[in-house]
Amino acid sequence: MWGAGCTDPPPPTLVHRDRMLIDSLFRDYVQQRKPQLDSICKALWEARVAHARDSIVEVRIAEIRERKRQLEARLRSMGAQTEKSTPQ
Repeated sequence: MWGAGCTDPPPPTLVHRDRMLIDSLFRDYVQQRKPQLDSICKALWEARVAHARDSIVEVRIAEIRERKRQLEARLRSMGAQTEKSTPQ
């Protein structure tokens, strides 16, 4: 009377023929969508490359500005030292 368990029955397993059919359907689906998927991948790649390039350029510009600031400070320091050592 209480022979039925309290758990759900396990999902059905696929036989070899079913697996082969599903594999064939999936391969056909991918082949049909390949041009579209390739186009999407190319667009994403180009966008990522552009973003990376822009980021690299921004970092490089910041480095150049910092180096310029350091050189200007050094030149000012050298100018101040020259003024102190020059007799008036």
